[in-house]
Amino acid sequence: MTRRGALLFAAMCVIWGIPYLMIRVAVRELAPVTLVFLRTAIAALLLLPFALWRKELAGLLPHWRALLLYTGIEVALAFIIFFALIGEVGPVRATVSTYVNPAVAGVVGVAFLDESITLGMIVGFALVIVGSILATGRGSEPVPES
Repeated sequence: MTRRGALLFAAMCVIWGIPYLMIRVAVRELAPVTLVFLRTAIAALLLLPFALWRKELAGLLPHWRALLLYTGIEVALAFIIFFALIGEVGPVRATVSTYVNPAVAGVVGVAFLDESITLGMIVGFALVIVGSILATGRGSEPVPES
């Protein structure tokens, strides 16, 4: 790896990790539902002007019910569970809950959308299992009560 690549990788690690540090601190003071609302509201406020400017929302309007259901289950509920788990079991173990989303998408695709099971899906499920085992190992202490 080049020096530039190593610096960029280190910068990405810091950038990627800061939100999790902030979440770990925030779950001590705010309810998971509040955190999910604030996080998604900020994202919507930042991204909505771009979607409006590019006229990307018109294609979504006919599918608003499905989009709302999907968003409620795969985004809001998943984040609420994740934030609640951070407060209970710590961030490393809570991360295991994020592995469920791609697994659910794969099962839905095979069950309802006539997708076929591929080698990539099998490898992905195997990685989910291995990652879950590794993530729930040592070094994951619950957040202390304040």
